[in-house]
Amino acid sequence: KELLDMGVITQEEFDEIKAKCLAEM
Repeated sequence: KELLDMGVITQEEFDEIKAKCLAEM
């Protein structure tokens, strides 16, 4: 969330990363 707030990554990239993290759990 911090990265998204700083604008380092886009919402689309954030969603992909979040989905990848959830898939690994």
